[in-house]
Amino acid sequence: MGRVFLAPDFTDPEWWRKSSNFTSNKSLRAIVTNGKSGMPAFGKKLGRTEINQLVSYVRRFRAQQDQPTSRGPAGLWLVQLSTRRASL
Repeated sequence: MGRVFLAPDFTDPEWWRKSSNFTSNKSLRAIVTNGKSGMPAFGKKLGRTEINQLVSYVRRFRAQQDQPTSRGPAGLWLVQLSTRRASL
């Protein structure tokens, strides 16, 4: 599903290198809040605490980029979160 929405693979070390200009906590919070490119804005659906938790979750993939993951693209988690929150 991450590929359908063109979500990046946060487990890919190359993505982190290429995207270093917008992977600070502040930039990631702004992207989650306001959206960017194909990613919708979550600022009206998520509170500040939830956005900070999401940014922390995504950043964990950078720390684990050398370890294999069985969860697939991390972007899938964003889609699942969006679906769950929309149904509330």
